[in-house]
Amino acid sequence: MNSSAKILRIIILGTILSLFSAFTVIAGDFGISAGIERYSGTYTYQTTTATYALNAGMQYEEEDQFSFSLTLPLVFQNSDLVSRAGGMLLPHGKSGSSMSNSQSHNGKGMMMNGDSSSSFMAGLGDMLFEGSYYIAGESESMPSLAITGQIKIPTASTSFGTGQWDFGGGVSAMKQFGTISVSANAGFLVLGDPAGTVYHNPFTFGASVGNSFMDGKLSAMISYLAYTRVLDGYEAPQQISLGVLSQTSSTTTLSLIGSFGLSNTVPALGISLSIEVTL
Repeated sequence: MNSSAKILRIIILGTILSLFSAFTVIAGDFGISAGIERYSGTYTYQTTTATYALNAGMQYEEEDQFSFSLTLPLVFQNSDLVSRAGGMLLPHGKSGSSMSNSQSHNGKGMMMNGDSSSSFMAGLGDMLFEGSYYIAGESESMPSLAITGQIKIPTASTSFGTGQWDFGGGVSAMKQFGTISVSANAGFLVLGDPAGTVYHNPFTFGASVGNSFMDGKLSAMISYLAYTRVLDGYEAPQQISLGVLSQTSSTTTLSLIGSFGLSNTVPALGISLSIEVTL
């Protein structure tokens, strides 16, 4: 990475962290979060890639106005065939490769346990910054509307990331019907290309339905997320998720989410457990 790219990264990271520091003195909700994720799939290759991530994050929300979140993962992965791009784990495009001839992790990750069939690399993943700005509140006949955006900052080595910046933007809508909430979103991603691979910039779309119980202390949801085609010769990514959220106190929320790949370019199975605490 050249010096100008390093300087730009430092400036952007400093600006984001300064924004979070400033928001702590505004009359809003500032929180921290931690979580663990596990994903597995073949991604059209001849071997299964397993990915574990320990996530640390912080969030700020000004109700019905705007919200921001920043997440940084510590990643453990048993191959470099897969990297995170635009919010999903995707293959690099080397269809048919096996782990034995694709372990060129360039020395930036830390190999563990020796054997290539079970060894894991460990290192920082890419930092993700996401934000929403509400342009219309929910009314009796209309949903709430928000503009959304995201920036993936390439803090990971190329063992776990593309080494490139990703940018995204879109719109989301949400409507409450008693205890049932319905939401939908659509957007567009600009993905940086990893070495030797050309990603298409996909449109994204998704929808979710949730229901709350026990006076809002417990809720369940089902959601669908899909991209248009990202790689030539590969299926367009799409997955479905099931989740349960529990508000254990006025400041603490636990969530458990399972995901299932509907195409062979995303993890076949995934599970995440997280906790968020409002300060």
